[in-house]
Amino acid sequence: MKKILLISILNLIIANTSFANITIWCKGDYEKGSRNGTEFNNKLDISYSEVMITDTFIKFKNLSSMPVLPRDKKNEDLDYRANQMINLDWDSYTIDRTSGVLKHFQIRKGFISTAYYNCVSSKPTVKF
Repeated sequence: MKKILLISILNLIIANTSFANITIWCKGDYEKGSRNGTEFNNKLDISYSEVMITDTFIKFKNLSSMPVLPRDKKNEDLDYRANQMINLDWDSYTIDRTSGVLKHFQIRKGFISTAYYNCVSSKPTVKF
């Protein structure tokens, strides 16, 4: 009986693949890319936005213009990834867990860009 109980507990520990939702706050830094062959490099004037990382997707909670992307769970040691291709449009998020930088890579017809966001794990507070 004790062996069965021990095996059951070990199975629960090993099989537990649940993922707690993580919330980070990201501030737009800059965007670079090319549009119809013309290179650009723009400063992003975006204040802190709440980004939610769940077991199934990554999304910006208060920026409706940003796509909700399904998670890619391969090799999550150093970063979280999400990407999606619809027709010939490609969107990808990569969140570096060591530097806190979120990259949003986009490909559209005649348009390629990467936007960079600096992220923190606790909600920014007003100091004064």
